[in-house]
Order: sequence, then C-alpha cells, then structure tokens
Amino acid sequence: MSMIEKYTDRYTMYYIQHKFIYGWDFLSEGLENESFDTLAQAKKEIEDLIETTEEAVRVGHMEDAFTADELRVVKVTTSKTTEVVA
Repeated sequence: MSMIEKYTDRYTMYYIQHKFIYGWDFLSEGLENESFDTLAQAKKEIEDLIETTEEAVRVGHMEDAFTADELRVVKVTTSKTTEVVA
C-alpha cells in the first residue's frame, strides 16, 4: 500500500520597484531586495522613501527626490508542493 502526502507552502511578499531609464527594477538595500509581508507596509515604505528623499533634497544631500509615479509595489506569490510516496 502506498501513501501520497502532499504539502503546499504558499506565501505572498511585496516588493518595491523603481522606474529606471531602462524600465522597472527592484529597489534594493545592498545586494538583497527588501520584502514586506503586507501591501500596507510596502505602501508605507514608499511614503517614507518619498519623504526622506524630499528632506535630503531640502538640505542639499540629493539633487532629486523620489516621486510617487516612479515607485510601485509588486506582489510575488510562491507556492511549493512536495509529494512523498511511502
């Protein structure tokens, strides 16, 4: 007699992308992309990025700030299924 056990792991993460000259790409911290568990967290991060870069422009640390039309949130859903036959 054989038994098949099916395990599905499904999760969703949200990432921020920036519109570069060549198109949309992930906005990254160092070498890794920062992910968020909820859409609300990712949107809040965009708000914070815009505010932070606007302040940096005001004090002369940057020439241009991020704008809402050049940042977006993308949703990535992953699922993994494992079958074990015994």
